[in-house]
Amino acid sequence: MFYEAKPTWVEEEWPEEGLNDFEDHGWDQPVLPAPATPGYTPRPQPDVITLGAVLLVVLMLVGFWRDRGRAQPAAALSIRPTPSPAITPTPLPLLDIYAVAAPYDDYWITQGPHGTSYGHYAVDLAAGQGTTIKSPINGVVMNHYTDIYGNTTLIIENDLYVVTMLHGEYTAPVGEIVYLGQPVGVESNIGYTTDMRGVSCRGRSCGYHTHLNIYDKRQQQNVNPLDLIK
Repeated sequence: MFYEAKPTWVEEEWPEEGLNDFEDHGWDQPVLPAPATPGYTPRPQPDVITLGAVLLVVLMLVGFWRDRGRAQPAAALSIRPTPSPAITPTPLPLLDIYAVAAPYDDYWITQGPHGTSYGHYAVDLAAGQGTTIKSPINGVVMNHYTDIYGNTTLIIENDLYVVTMLHGEYTAPVGEIVYLGQPVGVESNIGYTTDMRGVSCRGRSCGYHTHLNIYDKRQQQNVNPLDLIK
């Protein structure tokens, strides 16, 4: 046989006034902060609206400087000249190391080809007393002397030519490397020179010129200087 246990209810006594317990205990009242601890200062809470405005301004400035930095190289490149691939620089002509030129910038011929009787095929060129005489070729000064007739003689040589000049006051020493157009002396009348009548100019102011002879090693003979210096 089973017995059913019945619950026993205990009734609590409420206040006789019948007031609401929530109101009575103040549960519907705002919660006040705890009393401040001595020496502690509460930190102010940030203003969300102000922080948002500051952040927006910062983002705008960052974007402005970033866009400006990107545009700067483009502006610089736009004014820089760009060479056209269709334009090819013209190379400078190579120096002709075996070129031959007259010993003067400006001159006149006082006597055409002559001298075969004494082993020359030379011409006489004049530019005026004291005019600078220039090397007719690129080469080395092989000799500088005065011959038996009193003619001052300068010989310059390279792989192709031997150049002989007479009558000048030459200053280039033996062994010196000289270049085409380099000064090697000045025009004079030293040695056997004559005037237009064939009279010797020794001791007189006449007969100033350069006797020019060119020997071609390939042909192994003297050649007409006018064919090379024209």
